[in-house]
Amino acid sequence: MKFEAVYYADKITAVNEHGVVGLLTLWSRVPHVISQLQAAGCNLDPDSSPICGIANLYGDGIPELTANLHYNPQIKYLIVTGSDAGNSRASIKDFYERNFEPLADDDRLISLRTTDRRLPALIGEKGIPPSVELIFIDSIKDVAKRINTIEFDPSEEFPRSKFEIPKIKSSSRPSLVGGHQLIASSIVEAYIEVLHTLALFGKQNHGGGNTSEDRLELMNVKVLVEDPVSGDYSKLSLTGYPEDEIRNYQREMYSPEKADDQDYTYGNRMREYFGVNQVQIVIDNLKNDRAKRNTFISLWDPISDPFGEEVPCLVTVFFRVFDDKLHLSATYRAHNGFSAWLKNVYGLANIQTIVSKATGIPVGTITIVSHSISIRASKLSEAQTILKKRRYKMVEDPNGFFRIGIDGGVFTCNVYNSSGTLIEEISDSDVLRVARIIEEKKLVSDIGHAIYIGRQLQQAKYCLENGIEYIQDS
Repeated sequence: MKFEAVYYADKITAVNEHGVVGLLTLWSRVPHVISQLQAAGCNLDPDSSPICGIANLYGDGIPELTANLHYNPQIKYLIVTGSDAGNSRASIKDFYERNFEPLADDDRLISLRTTDRRLPALIGEKGIPPSVELIFIDSIKDVAKRINTIEFDPSEEFPRSKFEIPKIKSSSRPSLVGGHQLIASSIVEAYIEVLHTLALFGKQNHGGGNTSEDRLELMNVKVLVEDPVSGDYSKLSLTGYPEDEIRNYQREMYSPEKADDQDYTYGNRMREYFGVNQVQIVIDNLKNDRAKRNTFISLWDPISDPFGEEVPCLVTVFFRVFDDKLHLSATYRAHNGFSAWLKNVYGLANIQTIVSKATGIPVGTITIVSHSISIRASKLSEAQTILKKRRYKMVEDPNGFFRIGIDGGVFTCNVYNSSGTLIEEISDSDVLRVARIIEEKKLVSDIGHAIYIGRQLQQAKYCLENGIEYIQDS
């Protein structure tokens, strides 16, 4: 029976198309393994070798391997050898032994228990054919000995089984779910970036809070708004929120009043609930000493809130004077990224402005940390409508800007702050070392800026190697 690859035919090195052994070299280069097999006296004759083909297995090729085995049932042995750099050995062992389970949040996938590698559920149903024996051999000499003992009948025929591997697109992109940090110049721009990040990276979770609806969620998202002027309503048209709704919310959020049918209000928690006006205390402390760091407001009641159904999402507000400006930092235990985030931050900006006017300290930034932030699945289409208005905007890297050049065969890289003061000088004949120094000293914080610097360094290297004058792109 002749071997016919359904997948990756160009990546399989054929030996004997009628063979019964598939040899997997993991991460070891196939030509290197073949030369070692030849030196060990392994039968590699294309007419008599038991080996059908030789290929790498990096771990993500298990579905294609499975499909090829089902279509070529003459293969009786799968021998695994070579260096392993990505848990490929453990993955194929798990899969062969059916040591996997359905993925809890996506029934289209299975998860290998040892390596947590994800595979289509259909591949789990098919599995490695039971007629195939999986053999792990470390020594190439032992591989050669084992192969040379295998006898087979090349004329045997078996029924083939063919299936297509389903193409499954992940419902979310991989990311560090608790590590997203966003910087934007205005509240509206920050809101759009929040929606953009949730739509791209949010992990699908079921229910939570007062709803059973599916949601896309991230943890500990940190957003810094550079210019949160509470009176800047000009960009609200991008969000669909009318200005009067935002202004009404700002008044309500600061008001200490709470109706009898309300469980809580933010203004009441900040200014009356605990028997003190915490905002006024912050103002008094800052008037007395701008360096104070006890300018902290807590909205969480540890006596009743852990047992309540309707409790504050906003839990702390902190004011700090830094570089002669009044900065506000707030934390939310839970945050509705679509329906609440924008209004919440406008409300905080209003409170920041009130404290600024009372103390005479200019408004600085606002930083929001949302421990759990999400968007309901039913609101995703509305969010996408807003995101269609999102435009690329070049962001100035707060870590500085670069001037790259070539001086006497040496790459030079000077880094300046926003005012044009030199903060770092780098010079090296090896452009890779320049890149490593930039990384080690954390001279770049923006992804777009990092891509630009990498492109410029590569361009400078090309110019130096080819005797061309290098001019940095603006």
